[in-house]
Amino acid sequence: MDDGQRDALVSRVNKTIAKARANSVPIAHVRVAFQPGHPEIHQSHPIMGPAKQGNVLVDGTPEAALLPELERDPSEPVFTKVRVNAFTTTGLASWVSAHQTTELVMCGVATGLVVLKTAVHAIDQDLEVTVLSDLCVDANEARHDACMDAVLPTLARVMPSDEWLAALGRPGGGGGPDDSPQKTAAGALRGLL
Repeated sequence: MDDGQRDALVSRVNKTIAKARANSVPIAHVRVAFQPGHPEIHQSHPIMGPAKQGNVLVDGTPEAALLPELERDPSEPVFTKVRVNAFTTTGLASWVSAHQTTELVMCGVATGLVVLKTAVHAIDQDLEVTVLSDLCVDANEARHDACMDAVLPTLARVMPSDEWLAALGRPGGGGGPDDSPQKTAAGALRGLL
C-alpha cells in the first residue's frame, strides 16, 4: 500500500470510529507486538515467524505501535496480540463479554489473515460479525478479494463503512437483525504484511 492509499484508509477509519464513538459504540484497538527476542513465537510459524527472523514488531518500537494518525480516544483499550487472531492472546474476549456485546464490527490489516481468523473466532463465540469492507486491506489483493467476495459473506455481514454508519441510530443499527444489540467496533491497523 502506498502512502496515499494508507492515508485514505486511516482517514476513513478515523471518520468511522468518530461517528461510532458519537453513537456510544464501544471501541477497542488491537495491535501486534513482541517482547525483545520474540520469545512468544517459533521462527517456523508461517505468519509470525518472519517477524522473529527480521526482529520487527518489537514492543516499544514505532512499527509495533498503532499508527500515530489514528485518532484513538485515550479511554479506548489497546490490546496487544502475539498471534494472528485478535482474541487468542489478548483480553479482547473478556472486554467483549464485559460490554455484553452481541455484534463485533471489524476492520483491519490483513483481510485474509487477521480479519478472517478474528471473524471466525468471533462467530465461534456466538457473536454476530460485520466486516467493514473499505476499512480492510491485504498485501495479497487476490486473497483480499476472495475473502470479501466469497469467504466472509458466508460468515458475516460485509459492507462499506458508510453503509454501516448510515444504519447507526436506526432500529437494529449497524445492520444487525435485532433492535437493541450492543455493538462493538474493534479494529487493527497494524498487521504483519
